[in-house]
Amino acid sequence: MRRSLFFIGSFLFFQVHAQTSIWSGIDISKKWSKHFQSSFGTEYRTEIGNGFNKAYINTQQSFPIIKGLEPFVSYRFSLVPNSNSSISPLNESVLNRIGIGVKINFIDLFDIGNGRLNVNWTIQQQYEYSSIKRTVSMLRNRGQLKYDIKNSIFTPVISAEHFYRWNKDVIYTTSDVLIIPGTVSFRYFIGTEIELKHNQSFLLSYGLRQKFDSGSLNGIIRISYSKNLK
Repeated sequence: MRRSLFFIGSFLFFQVHAQTSIWSGIDISKKWSKHFQSSFGTEYRTEIGNGFNKAYINTQQSFPIIKGLEPFVSYRFSLVPNSNSSISPLNESVLNRIGIGVKINFIDLFDIGNGRLNVNWTIQQQYEYSSIKRTVSMLRNRGQLKYDIKNSIFTPVISAEHFYRWNKDVIYTTSDVLIIPGTVSFRYFIGTEIELKHNQSFLLSYGLRQKFDSGSLNGIIRISYSKNLK
């Protein structure tokens, strides 16, 4: 009986880890003025058992209008494994993504609470371009909740995100081309920020990505370092 449980447990362990990715990154931010701030980041993603999945550099420029309301624009340059070797002989494909959106911090916007609770919502429209596949037009909505524990270095974080693609499916008929939008996936994270000295922090979290059509789940282990250059 114990031997059977051991083999079942081992099988489930390797099944879970075979579908898990590790994301490790660095993010540097700078507030230039009351209404302008910048961030620059990089991240490397691997799939356990499969190796390299994505590497990117990203920059975002934010323009806070009033307290709690922060429009932004972003750009990301990515390298991903080439899945179309018949089209391009390179091992990696290049992706360019631009985005425009707004982040709303409800606690700051309505000036409530003691400053420890952070409840925010980010909506963003993105366009991703590649030379070997059609442009991806994606609408992302993310809700996030953080709480800064008093006299502690830990700030628990939880988030949920919805991905809606405007050109999810393309159907060619004899007389027309039909572009069908739809939900692509959901993504959830739970973890904690660890506050360090000199405006530095680490984020440790675990996430799940659920594909909408198949319902399949993929685990994500995220480790990132942040530095605020005030």
